[in-house]
Amino acid sequence: MSEAKYVIEAKDLGRKYGKYTALDKTNFVVEGPTVLAIVGKNGAGKSTLMRIIDGWEKPTSGSLTVNGKKPYDNGKVLRDVIFIDEKIEFDFTLSLGGILEKCAFMDKRFDLDYARDVAEKFGLNLKKRQSQLSKGMKSQFGITVGLAFNRPITIMDEPVSGLDEGSRRLFYSLLVKAQCEAPRTFLITTHLLGEFEQYADTFMVISKGKIAAYDERETFETLFVRLTGLAKNVDKVIDGLETYEEKRFAEMKSVTVPNLLSREQKKFAADHNVDIRNVSVNDACFILGGL
Repeated sequence: MSEAKYVIEAKDLGRKYGKYTALDKTNFVVEGPTVLAIVGKNGAGKSTLMRIIDGWEKPTSGSLTVNGKKPYDNGKVLRDVIFIDEKIEFDFTLSLGGILEKCAFMDKRFDLDYARDVAEKFGLNLKKRQSQLSKGMKSQFGITVGLAFNRPITIMDEPVSGLDEGSRRLFYSLLVKAQCEAPRTFLITTHLLGEFEQYADTFMVISKGKIAAYDERETFETLFVRLTGLAKNVDKVIDGLETYEEKRFAEMKSVTVPNLLSREQKKFAADHNVDIRNVSVNDACFILGGL
């Protein structure tokens, strides 16, 4: 795999389907290698963005480039990109083993031995055909193929869909090992951010076709804080701030606010036993409309 840096850049990127706007004036730069978690509610525009990066769709406005070149109908760009989702269809005439062999024939970077090893770890029967697989098995096979291709930009749309906990843990360990041994740019969507957030470097929240937030883990971990204490004291600390996820327990109160507390507010909280803690990336993305 080439060690050249891969840069994905969107400038006022837009995609419409008739009157429906899937992406609206989207701007961002992704510099690899990195593991980017893309989160958003169903219909937010995540899959549309991934299809544009992989060259399946063409923007209706603005631009998206990979190392300065547009991926749509561009073989030179797309040979370095792989897109795996639960809808991907392989050659129905071949067994799973035959599909892996065909992938290796098509691309010298495809690691056939590695693919067979991963398939064995998942417990996949390579004599079966894709049509014989359950939803979870299809996800396992998609993960196997996506990782084995070793392409600099690896896009996975809901890769753990239908997987049990053991299989999800195996995927996460495979992802970490792959990124250590052959760093690349992973773009991964998931609705299970709570368990995946520890494996991502950066996070992008898409809401209603727009980028609501995009930054590194350290920034997301400090966007919001949760306060817990006597309700009357908590209310004094958060006076004037927008609040989220408020909970009450008798005289106690717990609430999340933007991390904008002044020095005086923090001192009052400390003096009156009001606990202040950063919220998780998962909770921050939920507040931002990503889950």
